[in-house]
Amino acid sequence: MGYSVGCLTDPFRAIQVQLTLTTARGAGLKTLPVTNANGDPAKQAFQFRSKP
Repeated sequence: MGYSVGCLTDPFRAIQVQLTLTTARGAGLKTLPVTNANGDPAKQAFQFRSKP
């Protein structure tokens, strides 16, 4: 499962990502590594598309 967030420096977003990944893994889903686009939509889209 891929999950894309624009910026991980916001504590709310960091917690949201962690809870989403924990729930997904608990449901048996395989998750991709988290990356941080630092609010750059182009970088965010590239990181999401470029994961194996």
